[in-house]
Amino acid sequence: AGNSTNSTSTPGCGPASVSGSSSSISDEQNANDQAIAGVALGLGLGERGVLIGITTALTESTLINVDYGDTMSNGQMSSSRGLFQQLDAWGPLVDRLDPVKAATMFYAGGQAGQSGLMDIPGWEEMPVPQAAQAVEKSQFADGSNYAANLELGQVITTAIMAGGAIAPS
Repeated sequence: AGNSTNSTSTPGCGPASVSGSSSSISDEQNANDQAIAGVALGLGLGERGVLIGITTALTESTLINVDYGDTMSNGQMSSSRGLFQQLDAWGPLVDRLDPVKAATMFYAGGQAGQSGLMDIPGWEEMPVPQAAQAVEKSQFADGSNYAANLELGQVITTAIMAGGAIAPS
């Protein structure tokens, strides 16, 4: 796994508002985006790593730690759970539902050898949707599902890096 040389400073704890955004996030979403950012920064992945993680979790779960999976083509529910909708093979359910452990698996890889973001060669230069898709391997091979949440992901990431949480509405 490669490491970025970006800053590893920890964002502040005070609330920051999302000006100009029509979106608002709940206390739960705010706690989850802070957990993702803390893991990314702790791993030395900088603002770009934060952005990729938050955009991915926005797409996979709307930053809500969900205890249900996607409906598959056969009508069954998949085993995917948590912020990143990680399947059973990624790790025990308790870990996939723990925001810090789930984010760590997203960045560092799953417990059965799945590639995390740091294992993807050149992730630092990839467009955010392609970097997210390289880890998640969703049904949208072009990453278009992640592109839809990139703007909100950037707003949240910018607020976190500026010193804190998004103010809930």
